[in-house]
Amino acid sequence: MTSSLHQPPPAINRNDCVYTACFCEENVYCLLQNQLSSSKGRGDWLWFAIFVSNDEQAVAIHHQRPGTGIDSMVVWDYHVVAVALPKSRTTLINKCPSQRSMQHAWVYDFDTMLPFPCPFDDYVAKALAPKVDTPLLVPPHLKWVPAIDYLASFSSDRSHMQDADGTWLASPPPYAPIVRGGNTLARFIDSTDDKEHPVLSVNMLLEALCLERHG
Repeated sequence: MTSSLHQPPPAINRNDCVYTACFCEENVYCLLQNQLSSSKGRGDWLWFAIFVSNDEQAVAIHHQRPGTGIDSMVVWDYHVVAVALPKSRTTLINKCPSQRSMQHAWVYDFDTMLPFPCPFDDYVAKALAPKVDTPLLVPPHLKWVPAIDYLASFSSDRSHMQDADGTWLASPPPYAPIVRGGNTLARFIDSTDDKEHPVLSVNMLLEALCLERHG
């Protein structure tokens, strides 16, 4: 479903974007960098990097292109998506969009089988909180990082994607790592750390958006 509340989203062709499998944090970084460098993206929309994880760093996300099973589920240690909200309809409370504002948001997930972009409420209900039973997994938490903060402080030497002898677990992007001093990726992933950026559980979002779990 697409609610009449949704303003048409920024038109972005996924095939035109920088993408490297298993490097979602850098894919989103490049997307946000591109959007904030354009007058249209910078002028009309508020952008966020959303880190989806939990205390166990084992989060089930459904309708993923690398996924398996009926609903193509993947258990990621973390996942990162971009979210856009129209400035004209967005109110921020402690760096986080209000519940009403979230009803106008759009999600850009490079690995989803859902539409690109997808209305935020649809994405939460279908990708993060379906009725599929995953009793052994902790529900997802979402950390909201404003794009301007993310672009200013994200740093990763990609060592988390190498094993003990330096072998790559997945082929890295062809461009140089985004490094500013020490690595900050772990800090963004940590769903227990909400000192700088707000963290919301998927159950809180379901309640806030008056959503039911999808089958």
